[in-house]
Amino acid sequence: MRPEHWIYTVPLRLRSLFRQKAVEQELAEELGYHVERKTEEYLAKGLSAEEAREAATREFGGVEQAKEECRDTRKMNWYQDLGKDLSYALRVLRKSPGFAAMAVFTLALGIGGNATIFSLVEGILLRQPPYPHPERVVMIWEKRVHENELTNPVSPADYLDWQKQSQNFSSMAALSYTPADLTGGAEPLRVPGATVGAEFFDVLGVHPALGRFFEPSEEQPGSNFAAVLSYGLWQSRFGGDPQIVGQAIRVNGKSATVIGVLPEDFRFPYNKVELWMPLTIGGEFAVIRGSHFLNVFARLKPGVSLLQAQAEMVGIAGRLEKQNPGVNRGHGASVLPLREELVRDIRPALNVVGLAVGFVLLIACANIANLFLARGIRRQREIALRQAVGASRWRLVRQMLVESLLIAALAGTAGCMPTVWGISGLADLLRQGGWEAPVPEFRLNGAVVAFLAVVSLGSSLLTGLMPALTSSQLDVVTALKGEGTFSRLFGSSHRLRAALLISEVMLSTVLLIGASLLLRTFFELRAVTPGFHGDRVMALPVFLNSQRHADPQRRVAFFEELMSRVASMPGVESAGGIDILPMSGEDSRTRITIENRAPSPNEPTRAHHRIVTPGYFATMDIPLQAGRTIQDSDTPTSPPVAVINETAAQKYWPEQSAVGKRFKVGGQTAWREIVGVVGDVKEAGLAEEVKPVMYLPLPQDPTSWWNVVVRTQRDPSDVGTALKSEVQAIDKDQPVGALVILNKLVSDSIASQKINLLLVGLFAGVALVLAAGIYSVMAFAFAQRTPEIGIRMALGANENDVLRLVLGQGAKLAGAGLALGMIAALGLTRLMRSLLFGVSATDPLTFVGVTVLLTVVALAACYIPARKAMRVDPLVALRYE
Repeated sequence: MRPEHWIYTVPLRLRSLFRQKAVEQELAEELGYHVERKTEEYLAKGLSAEEAREAATREFGGVEQAKEECRDTRKMNWYQDLGKDLSYALRVLRKSPGFAAMAVFTLALGIGGNATIFSLVEGILLRQPPYPHPERVVMIWEKRVHENELTNPVSPADYLDWQKQSQNFSSMAALSYTPADLTGGAEPLRVPGATVGAEFFDVLGVHPALGRFFEPSEEQPGSNFAAVLSYGLWQSRFGGDPQIVGQAIRVNGKSATVIGVLPEDFRFPYNKVELWMPLTIGGEFAVIRGSHFLNVFARLKPGVSLLQAQAEMVGIAGRLEKQNPGVNRGHGASVLPLREELVRDIRPALNVVGLAVGFVLLIACANIANLFLARGIRRQREIALRQAVGASRWRLVRQMLVESLLIAALAGTAGCMPTVWGISGLADLLRQGGWEAPVPEFRLNGAVVAFLAVVSLGSSLLTGLMPALTSSQLDVVTALKGEGTFSRLFGSSHRLRAALLISEVMLSTVLLIGASLLLRTFFELRAVTPGFHGDRVMALPVFLNSQRHADPQRRVAFFEELMSRVASMPGVESAGGIDILPMSGEDSRTRITIENRAPSPNEPTRAHHRIVTPGYFATMDIPLQAGRTIQDSDTPTSPPVAVINETAAQKYWPEQSAVGKRFKVGGQTAWREIVGVVGDVKEAGLAEEVKPVMYLPLPQDPTSWWNVVVRTQRDPSDVGTALKSEVQAIDKDQPVGALVILNKLVSDSIASQKINLLLVGLFAGVALVLAAGIYSVMAFAFAQRTPEIGIRMALGANENDVLRLVLGQGAKLAGAGLALGMIAALGLTRLMRSLLFGVSATDPLTFVGVTVLLTVVALAACYIPARKAMRVDPLVALRYE
């Protein structure tokens, strides 16, 4: 091992450091001696001890001042050296503008992509909800392990028991979403609403901008109806009237008193809510345990841990199960931090995307490191000359590190632009993906800028350190003579370059396999039949308020008249109605009791509940499999009937006809006869499993929720306007919701998969382009081997031999990278299981396809250098050096 090796320089550097300390110590002792002597002289002149000491110290400047001057001199020398290194690096890069531009552009892609995704992670995963002490805000769910339901809504009676028996929460409140109809103004308006417990805003720690929030007395049945407005609704509907508190407004047909307005910066963690009303759980509602529709929020008391709260709630749930063994069998409780609830669905996708963009940065760093290695080989004579005139190896390494740091700094600055562009598109992508929580404000804030700086610094070390150490380790005499010590592709000094190239191919393999799996998932989802045909089908939501339509038969009469009007509209092919649209995000599930069958305690018999009119199945083009559909003859006075889907028939009546069988719904006493079986509909989304569904006729189960479904050949906007006119022709104060296009519901159901594919596919494409950097490596390597190729050709090698040589060595590198990439992908793609549909994480077709693609790319990247090598003139090659 040569003496200039860094291991041998450590004792020399330590000795130099200790020598510097010794010089400082000697200086301090000498100055101290002179100060003491001068102090004695001043004492002899009659000065006091304190005056003599001060005078001597002023004369000699003091020991500490002298030591500080030594330190300042050393710092100044260091700053001067750094300035020289920076100036030299600028001159070197200015002489190689192509290299500098390529390096900056490549790193800017990786750094900008990482900063963009970090802004998403910081805004969603790291940023706390905007409430005081947000770490203490939790959500409490009902847990049903046997049914694989870990976050089930809560029944009113269970919620009240939780509230009474728990001791670890300072406040607890329930919430139920319900639309609110505002009337009495220029035009009836439907807004998103919610009913909440009196402690709800205490849980979040929010204070009103105007007025107050709900009091416990307003939760009781028969109390005055109160309302709290969002800041946006106060501004848009009421013009920001400062006297709004105390005024009466019409909400759902009732008079409500406005008691408060929320602050402008208030952000509710889930769906946007414009109007808040008190949750009234009393009387018959207080004993309901079979209906689950409440979301429960709570705030932990100071000093109470999440584990303590969880243990307490498990105990309460166990007691309730013993007290109510029928309806509460298998029901537990789960306490989860609010922040974790907000990111539960998006976290897997963010982990995959973050891993993908991290791989892109590593590939970019490997590319730049290879370029630095190539430049180090070209600069070997310069490096040898500097060593010959006395430059230490550390001095050379530092110089080359400054060059890589300068490139990384430029790349980080240039990466701000793609970061800003990427951040501006993230919010839209998330909204298109149907993420429930309000999208945070992504911006180039201090955290993102700090991340940019850290990534840039890390990139400079990754790209510059190893090439600098490798390039500075050479035989000075041989390099000054210009002998070709670097002509062999796999020499000891070139192993790092080969390793970097293999790592590029490996990382690209993993990325491309992940992107291909997501692509397969997307196409598999596109091929899934939703169970209905949404072409030219639209729906208009109508919600009847309980005041004007308290009588169930009045609701039926309203909807029947509306359906009659709609069916006679010009251009309407067919019309029907349903309470809950497929893929709308809403749901209703009810326990059923099957005739002559004892219920299973570990597997409750349940079905999703839908109310329909006779024309619904024809309008949606849902096929009839057996029996008949709902008819006009299914009235309140006729025997109760139901239509079920194929899944319900196969699950509850396997290997027999379900038509003619009977069951009870919930707590009803009457038996319902199954009169028909229809095809399955993807109620929750294309990627979700089909569950048992029962369709009940509207007259036999009246509802206030309704969606008028229409199939037409006219423009949807024209039909929407006409539908709204028909509703208000029956009741001028009846608001309607926004028009829903059924095909859009289907496409929205796979929007999240589309976003995952877009992000990962984008980074995989960049990785594929960067992986083609094997071309530059092979081109340089064989340019260094020009004399060797000339000798081979002079000894009889033909062009095909040279072609096989180049392609063979490139194939070896690519093959090693592919093999390692396949092994890594087998482990890492398992993290994507929750994002895949219709394809396994180890799909053989995907792995083989990516292998073929990267092999073609690698061989194509090697072919151009091979073509150049084939045209080498042996005489020119032998004179090359």
